Amino acid sequence: MLLHRAWPDEPVDEQIALLRSLPLLRREKAVARLKALLTIEAARRDNPRAHVDLKKVAADAGLTSDGLFAIRQKWAASRTLSALVPYLGRAERQPTQRADDDPVVVAARRLIVERPTASDSMIASALGREFDLSAPVLVRLVRRVRRDDATDPDRIGTVFGKAILVDVCAINRTTLDDDPQMIVCALVVERASGLMLGHHVAAANDDTLHAQLQAIGQAHEMVTRQRLDQPDGHAAALLTLGDGPGFDAAIASAALLKKSGVDLAVNSLGSRRYGSRVVSLLGKRLGRLWWRPRSSAPHAEVPAFGGDPAIDIDDARILVDGEVSSHNAGVLERLAEGGVRPGWGVAEGAMVGTLNVVADVLAGRIKLRSR
Repeated sequence: MLLHRAWPDEPVDEQIALLRSLPLLRREKAVARLKALLTIEAARRDNPRAHVDLKKVAADAGLTSDGLFAIRQKWAASRTLSALVPYLGRAERQPTQRADDDPVVVAARRLIVERPTASDSMIASALGREFDLSAPVLVRLVRRVRRDDATDPDRIGTVFGKAILVDVCAINRTTLDDDPQMIVCALVVERASGLMLGHHVAAANDDTLHAQLQAIGQAHEMVTRQRLDQPDGHAAALLTLGDGPGFDAAIASAALLKKSGVDLAVNSLGSRRYGSRVVSLLGKRLGRLWWRPRSSAPHAEVPAFGGDPAIDIDDARILVDGEVSSHNAGVLERLAEGGVRPGWGVAEGAMVGTLNVVADVLAGRIKLRSR
């Protein structure tokens, strides 16, 4: 484990506790910075003057050269994880820092379990009818509770695999065509952890329903191969319908399933339906890439990216593959701390059952029946 490499002869419980207390993005930044410092130390262990490409090491950690220099100074002075965490000295928003037995936290956790397809704002709205706290504070609290449950070894096994997100979102790249199009990523994400189960890259004007089917196929393969599924029930699904020839049939199929009580929340109207849930769940970036939810619809105006290049669609797939793998590596490491690792569950259970249902919706295979 990375922390044991940094402190091979010392207890690391305090460092682990600090790392797990951080919001996901700050935790990932701290881990990236620690990896950079350990890379430099390993290269210079036998020869303090050995050459290290510090500019590359800094870039890999999301830092400038000056930023890496400043962090190395802090690390040399204290050799603690707190020296690497962005903004650790800033005051936390206290209204969200509540004990597990606080009534609002207990109620939030109950509603999250009872309404697995509900958004953070919907849960916050329900809490607002019980507690005299502002909507922004309650949204932050719900997100904090979701994050804690997704990374707490004592809880992750009970929340993992209970809900999935199927969405489409543009990235900050365009095609090389004479009439450039936004490049989009169809993706399937396990909601509690942020693990990206499947993805497929396409141009915005392509059949994104088909791209979502490709992502679902990849997710199905990953879950079954690694035996990561919950053994019982069906996972809830949050589905944004992409565009394609089968859109009307997919709408009809989704409506039928919702009326039949299937736990399927469908976000299917308007150009702004794309990607908002992705950003809420994963943040604004995927490694070196930025999500562009407002530019995801077919024929959306291509914004100015300040120098981000156009790219061949096959190269875009390679780029996204690498960023997804990097993202998932960190998620899988955290899941393993709670015992969720390959072989943890079953090959075909809750998530696979729901993926099959969503695939049927997207393919228009569910037939309307008279009642």
